[in-house]
Amino acid sequence: MTNFISNKVLENTTFSNVSVGPLAYLIHKLSGEGSYQMEIYEEKKVINSSVIVCTKDSESTSINIDLSTLLSSSKVSASYSLNDEHCYVLFFNSKEYSSNRIVIRKGKDVEFDSSTPKKGDLYALNLIKPGEYEVVSKSSKKSIKINVLYPSIQTNLKKTISDSLKISSANFKNSEILPNQGFVIEFDDTFNDIEVTLVKENLPKKGQSIVEQLHSRVQEMQKARKKHNKANPVRKIHKEFTK
Repeated sequence: MTNFISNKVLENTTFSNVSVGPLAYLIHKLSGEGSYQMEIYEEKKVINSSVIVCTKDSESTSINIDLSTLLSSSKVSASYSLNDEHCYVLFFNSKEYSSNRIVIRKGKDVEFDSSTPKKGDLYALNLIKPGEYEVVSKSSKKSIKINVLYPSIQTNLKKTISDSLKISSANFKNSEILPNQGFVIEFDDTFNDIEVTLVKENLPKKGQSIVEQLHSRVQEMQKARKKHNKANPVRKIHKEFTK
């Protein structure tokens, strides 16, 4: 995945399960051994087709599929191999947020459709911009608010990205998270869509921007170091000796 994220991506304020990007991912576990046809659509037209083969001979348990690479070619551009018992597919777009429909078929049966995720499918989203987000599911007729707090250095030291929020039909409630903490949505038969929209941006209080917090932290460290040096007789003797 890319290490560079553009300002356009960071400023994005609307997300949904039909859109993947550098910070939004769809994850599906294939049903087992066999050959799968994966199609990427632009509106109603197939613009890319690839093959995924699940077999016991493969040691790979997951693949990360970057749509930006597949969308650059209209040919059958890729063939993937996965273990038939552990066969996870993660979709993202390293360059931008794209709303291309993704369909995976096993024979004539639809195995996966990004427009209507099934039970067990996951949508992972990493919200960077602090603010209040409305999370709406039309299928379950529910909505909640997720408040992405303006980052505090002290708070960030206590939380890690591994503390990602888990959302499901059984755990669909208002929550607070930090930027880059992220959350994972687990779909089921009655909960198969999601739309996330920024409704109010959280701005820092006066004197509490990240730059100001860092400056204050440096000053505190410098004061503590001076106090420590004064209280340390060895350092004092060394300083006098080396004048």
